[in-house]
Amino acid sequence: MGRPDEAATEALRPSPHHEIASVPQDEFAAEVAPREEPPPPPRHESASAPEDKLAAEVAAREESPPPPPHEVMGPAPTRTRRRHLLPMLLAAVLMTTAAIALWLFFPWSHARQSAPDNAGIHLLHLVETQGYFVESQQAGQLFVIEGRVRNDFATPRRWILLRAKLYTTDGQEARQQLFYAGNVLSTEQLRTLSLADQLGLIQQTPQGPQVAIAAGQEVSFMVPFGDLPDISKLSDYSVEIVASQSS
Repeated sequence: MGRPDEAATEALRPSPHHEIASVPQDEFAAEVAPREEPPPPPRHESASAPEDKLAAEVAAREESPPPPPHEVMGPAPTRTRRRHLLPMLLAAVLMTTAAIALWLFFPWSHARQSAPDNAGIHLLHLVETQGYFVESQQAGQLFVIEGRVRNDFATPRRWILLRAKLYTTDGQEARQQLFYAGNVLSTEQLRTLSLADQLGLIQQTPQGPQVAIAAGQEVSFMVPFGDLPDISKLSDYSVEIVASQSS
């Protein structure tokens, strides 16, 4: 067999590397270069007219001053009319003064009977006070306190109101009565009248010549107690001058 040709042998020998075929640089750059986009079609002037109008309106709004803020009006404030208050106060003061003047200076006999003036009792003195039991046909056993009041004022006094009390052996108050000096019951009245009738006589305002007690003069008093507790429990009594009026 003959020796192959060297040129043929070289052609059949395997190559260790694959070679990339070289491409001309200008052709590669032409292939890699980006494609140029076609220019956009020209805009028509009629399409931009609304946008220009809107921009003009916005600019006009920015240049014009903003409108003043809207104020919320509340209810109108009420004004106190103080000029009416002073006459009302003056009228009230005048009415009160007039009422006090009428009460002090007008001769209200019924008011004086129920609430006599208690001024000036320090010169009225009790004289010869005593107590005793009386048997009554209507009221049963009564305990009667009697005595006199002397007027040591320089002027006459009237409507001398007194208070009498009964006490038990342990010092407790058992009974009390309010009455006027100048009302005295007879022995017959004490024995025959009911207790209510007797108290009605001594608790009424004195009338007649015994009303005014002159300076240095004396006036008698009497008060009966009925519906008594156990006699053995009664131990003492007291009399005090409560009020009087100048005559």
